[in-house]
Amino acid sequence: MIKRKPASEPYTLEWLMRWTIPEPNSGCWLWTGTLNPGGYGCVGFQGKTKGAHRVAYMLANGSISAGMDLDHLCRVRCYVNPGHLEAVTRSVNLRRGEAGQNLVSKALAKTHCQPATLTKATTYMSISAAVERASRAKDRTCANGAPVIATSPAKA
Repeated sequence: MIKRKPASEPYTLEWLMRWTIPEPNSGCWLWTGTLNPGGYGCVGFQGKTKGAHRVAYMLANGSISAGMDLDHLCRVRCYVNPGHLEAVTRSVNLRRGEAGQNLVSKALAKTHCQPATLTKATTYMSISAAVERASRAKDRTCANGAPVIATSPAKA
């Protein structure tokens, strides 16, 4: 169940801390309330369901600038310590995350482009293939409804 506060109680970090357990070794705050399918804490805040980490950050630091994400510096989504969150752009947040690390490591592993080996077999289109391609294209239309115009292969 999403945690909501009584209307008479102000929104404070102490209010939010009711649903956390401090982790003494790292200083992180484990969210013990509801988690969304992505593993982030959820809490009722100002009449809406919000990410618990976002609420913690806003209560400690003020509003989050438009277009900014909060990066969990500890890399654990259910932790809500505002001291372990940083407002960053979406691209920085994705690059720092697990998916971004996989992309970065793959990109860094490349030392140079691997050009395709060009041979007559890989660059030549037979007449029968060109005819087949043209016949498939004549029955298609573009997104705007115009017919696709089949082009013939260039002559060598």
